[in-house]
Amino acid sequence: MKIAFLINNLGSGGAEKLLLDICIELKKKSVQFDVFTLTESYIYINDFKNNGIEIKSLSLINSPFDPMILPFLLKKLENYNIFHVHLFPSFYWAALVSLFNNEIRIICTEHNSNNNRRKRKFFPFEKFAYSRMSQAIAISPSSYSSAIKWMPLLNDKICLIPNGIVLNNFYNATPTSPEVFGFSSKDIIISCVARLRFPKDHHTLIKALKFLPSEYKLVIAGEGPQLNELVSLSSSYNINDRINFAGFCKDIAGLYKLSRVNVLATESEGFGLVAVEAMASGTPFIGSDLEVLKWVAGDAGIFFQNGNSVQLAEKIRMTCENEAFRKEIIAKGYENAKRFSIETMAEKHIELYKKLLEE
Repeated sequence: MKIAFLINNLGSGGAEKLLLDICIELKKKSVQFDVFTLTESYIYINDFKNNGIEIKSLSLINSPFDPMILPFLLKKLENYNIFHVHLFPSFYWAALVSLFNNEIRIICTEHNSNNNRRKRKFFPFEKFAYSRMSQAIAISPSSYSSAIKWMPLLNDKICLIPNGIVLNNFYNATPTSPEVFGFSSKDIIISCVARLRFPKDHHTLIKALKFLPSEYKLVIAGEGPQLNELVSLSSSYNINDRINFAGFCKDIAGLYKLSRVNVLATESEGFGLVAVEAMASGTPFIGSDLEVLKWVAGDAGIFFQNGNSVQLAEKIRMTCENEAFRKEIIAKGYENAKRFSIETMAEKHIELYKKLLEE
């Protein structure tokens, strides 16, 4: 068994970090694999290299739509029997590969419950691409059901493998100093780890902050096109000195450990791995009342009506100031996080790879 992974790039997204973690785990289990990217955006390149994993870029012009990607892929994949792809347009390139290589087993992972391609005008292209997959992996019940609803042909070839994390990285993390973010030890730190783009709802979280006492501070770790808009919003509420837009934050575990509470306000979500990370760090998690977040966090999660900033502020304050409640929710969080280990995730992937090769 030899696996080729393909992803658009190794930027700062959750799918990219997830691929890093599972590759490290597969290497421990002596699974043979290589990682290919469409373009050279390498936030995590040193993490791969430090674990002895080489990254191979396919585009000559650093574009994910470079037409030379297809011949390069066909040549590179001659010695692999599993081709596992993540995200668009890697997903479409894999479908094209299948037209010329009918021996390789192709797997795609559905990282979201919704995307911009789920519109009628894209359906013929989507139907073609999914028809060429040997197997699809859904990361949550919501991504599973939404994928089948959009593309019924997946009904017979999609399975559920929940995401996982390296639990010890969060259990044993050292809190980041609040001074790193311009705050003091007397401040109550709220953290949010999410990209600054739709469907994330940072607007509601920022608005909630204005209803909280001045010692409450917010660190938003993430990059995206809404940065200037969100900075302007915080200025309009006169709370910009209480918010740190930290951008990409490498030591996420340290940020969780520093935080009194972690919040994810979002209109939709494929999984919500930040909930697991926060719980494993011993940090209470508050999220929008989405079914997928309730599935992930269970009774260890605290939820607010989506878009309701007043209710969110109330939940944050109650979670930060009620010590008995905090103790209970933290204990539940530690236990619940065990459901989502990277070891279990890797084992389920290996089982799937073997099953496909036996068919």
